[in-house]
Amino acid sequence: MYRMLIVATSICCIPFSASADVFKCIEDGKTVFQDKPCRGAGMAIAVKPASGSAQTANEGAPYEARPETRLKEHVRSMELERKQREIEYAIRDNENEIQAYQSQMEQRTTLPALRGSKAFR
Repeated sequence: MYRMLIVATSICCIPFSASADVFKCIEDGKTVFQDKPCRGAGMAIAVKPASGSAQTANEGAPYEARPETRLKEHVRSMELERKQREIEYAIRDNENEIQAYQSQMEQRTTLPALRGSKAFR
């Protein structure tokens, strides 16, 4: 089993040909790229891999510039804005209740209201 793993790993490490043939064909007036020779008009194109390191687009980017980081920060800021809005709504509702209680107190403490309450005693 161990030998088989070593053989499989070494086969994967063997460099293969650095170019591949791609055929540019014209079929029904449309340009088509394929790996087999064209039936009609077309030509072979030699494709070589890009030189340099094969890192992902985000791999070399700083942590702050990565899309997933920016997305997380955006979601976090949206959550904070939502919480702030909820707090502002709660404050507004509480202030409205306070005003309602104050207006009720003012109605009860006016002179005619007090006279009316004495007459009922």
